[in-house]
Amino acid sequence: MTDAENVSQLKAILHGTEALVNAAFQVWALDTTVADEHVEQMAGWGDLQHLMLSGTRVTDRCLPAISTFHRLECLDIGGTAITASGIANANIPRSVRDFGLYDIQLDDDAVCAIASLPSLRALNCNGCDLPHHALLQFLRIPSLQGIEALGADMPDSRAEEFTRARPDFLLRLDSGLWTGGDVRRPPGYGA
Repeated sequence: MTDAENVSQLKAILHGTEALVNAAFQVWALDTTVADEHVEQMAGWGDLQHLMLSGTRVTDRCLPAISTFHRLECLDIGGTAITASGIANANIPRSVRDFGLYDIQLDDDAVCAIASLPSLRALNCNGCDLPHHALLQFLRIPSLQGIEALGADMPDSRAEEFTRARPDFLLRLDSGLWTGGDVRRPPGYGA
């Protein structure tokens, strides 16, 4: 199938949802009416590389379909009805490099499943209420280059220690943006 045929087929599956198919391997459905059945119809779309589902109507039911996207590099499921249990039991493609999970309350099983992704380089866990031990587990992922974890429980001393040990790592917490042991505080922090 040509790229044009792929785009046409994806657009037909997503017709009426307001999702954008801007390339043969990219679906942008941020805050649209995309639901489980749309993702299920895309199952087996092995070449899909970017799937942005944040703010959509998807649930754990779509996760088996997502597991069939073997070239998926960018996955955003934040702000959906997907659960920690669903993530823990899903077979998230090992090719995922950028993973958006914001506003999903993650438990230890989900954290372990996410931490096992070998190519993970960027993680958005804002509003996931990560406990300190879970955040440290993510920070030990060798390929990870940055994490946003607003609402996570990490004292400044640990953020400084960690980012000093990994100077090229970006760590964004409520306390600021940490890199190389230094922090850039948000405006009005501590005021």
